[in-house]
Amino acid sequence: MQWRAFILLLTGAVTIYLVSFLQDIPYPHPAKIYIEESPRTRFPSDETIISIVDGFLYQTSVWFEFPHQDLRGKKHGAGRMKAGVVGHVKQLRRPLEEVLVNTTSKSKGWEEVFQHKLNGPITSISILPSSNDFKNSDQQFAILYHVLKEEEAQHYARVYYLPVDTEESLPRPFEYKDCLMPGNTWVNSFSLERDNILFSRDPDNYRFRMIPLSSNFTAAPHSSEAGIIRLPESQQGDPFGRWYQPNPLEDHRAILTRLYSPDPDTYRVFTMDAHKTTQLHLNITIVDNQKSITQLTELRGEVPDAKWYWRAKADRTYESYEENTSEYIGFVEVAKVQHERVEIETPKLCLARSKDAKTIVFPFDISTFLTLDYTSRIDVLQKDSWERERLYRNEEGTFLPEYYYWSNDKIRMLDSYDAEIVGASLNANGNILALWTEYNNVYIYKRGDAKSPDAPKRTLSLVDKMDILLEEDHSGSTAKSLESMIEEALPPAWELSMVITPTEGGLTASRVGFVEFLNTTDGKTETKGNYILVGLKNGAVNSYSADDVEEESEINFWTFITDRWDIVVAMSIIVFLFVFNEYNHPS
Repeated sequence: MQWRAFILLLTGAVTIYLVSFLQDIPYPHPAKIYIEESPRTRFPSDETIISIVDGFLYQTSVWFEFPHQDLRGKKHGAGRMKAGVVGHVKQLRRPLEEVLVNTTSKSKGWEEVFQHKLNGPITSISILPSSNDFKNSDQQFAILYHVLKEEEAQHYARVYYLPVDTEESLPRPFEYKDCLMPGNTWVNSFSLERDNILFSRDPDNYRFRMIPLSSNFTAAPHSSEAGIIRLPESQQGDPFGRWYQPNPLEDHRAILTRLYSPDPDTYRVFTMDAHKTTQLHLNITIVDNQKSITQLTELRGEVPDAKWYWRAKADRTYESYEENTSEYIGFVEVAKVQHERVEIETPKLCLARSKDAKTIVFPFDISTFLTLDYTSRIDVLQKDSWERERLYRNEEGTFLPEYYYWSNDKIRMLDSYDAEIVGASLNANGNILALWTEYNNVYIYKRGDAKSPDAPKRTLSLVDKMDILLEEDHSGSTAKSLESMIEEALPPAWELSMVITPTEGGLTASRVGFVEFLNTTDGKTETKGNYILVGLKNGAVNSYSADDVEEESEINFWTFITDRWDIVVAMSIIVFLFVFNEYNHPS
């Protein structure tokens, strides 16, 4: 009967309307200030660095294997060490005020500072966390490159810094020193620290090594006048134990950095290794060489030898392949399912560190990131049985008054098809975090003092309210009391406050390469406030206000049709088929 077809049509329309209530309400988008439309480089760079020095914005592009005309066709080498290619570094600068206001009048624009052609390919960069202020006089970054000289491989760390003994007028130029690292075993990863270089080799008998830098490292002579600085012999780190590396190994990537300790003689290291076999293994460790002074050694007046202690360890294993199932439905109502095993690439390892190294953040899988926060409140953590087992101890079993607390958060992806996290950045205080994905969505998290009570908040959707209802804590009062005590003793949890999307944020022209935070409330500038600077790999730099947001778009049935038209079309086709079938074949 025709009335049954009408009921099916009405039911389908109501269903589509009800589904529109499930659409996510977008997070606040930081207000756009300056969006750079034209690219600054012909070829996208491998890495981008944003620096703020003396009221100027510096943009540094780094190409690992630059296609120079005179070396075309000469590239060869099956491993990571290549011959016939060089690294290239290009730096531009402009007055910072020009990107903090939405105007192009009286704009000086970008000016080139330098272009450096290195003698070999680059494999990694390391950026020393800075103060995020208007002057930023402590900015440093380093580049790891490799030179094949006859039959010997040489590994160099070029450290860029701001000289303190220069008599030149502002803005000061970045100078550099080329440091020849000892040995010729491959340098797998490195980290520039305040007074040393932390690095790992592959292969090696030790998980990492340290090389001290002289106290007058940034003094004259500078750049080419300084020549090649031969670094001293490295200090050995934590030795490898049994079964640390899984077999058979196909690929290995590593990242490491130094962590904070109130004892200046303690060297604490965070490491993260990704080993790829038939599976993908992620291993995270925290180790230090704190000297354990016991009552016996203190009575004897002995100074114990420093040895390496494992303070924390975490690991996770993933399958190296994932099933990609494609389903094709023909008009004969026969579904053909095609199974395909897709190999997962070794993930890009990245981390972000606060200036004092008391907070680090790093992605642990596609949608999860971990935060390590330093705390001395072990008096509270001892009351928790889980944390008590993991507190740091000396050889006598006494708790040390220092600890890195682990917390994990899941990033709320805007799209279920959003790619993995490929970059992270922290402000100097460790309370503002930026995470960006391969699809150029930039997620801004805040916590503690960084959260303004007047800041606009995202309206909860129906799905959000259901999640909150399901996640309500129904434990007893004792458990809640202990949890509240721990929360008061530790830095607060991250809250997603803003999201910069590619379309609304002007990020469609190139991949995101770097995110920097800027606080000018105490600087000598007319533009007071907090800002987010996003550097793209095409050389462009966009600026956004962290204090203001774009006007929130209205969410209704019409926006559901325009934004999720693919779902609407699919549901409409299904409803039409049911109605058509009922209309032509009434029972």
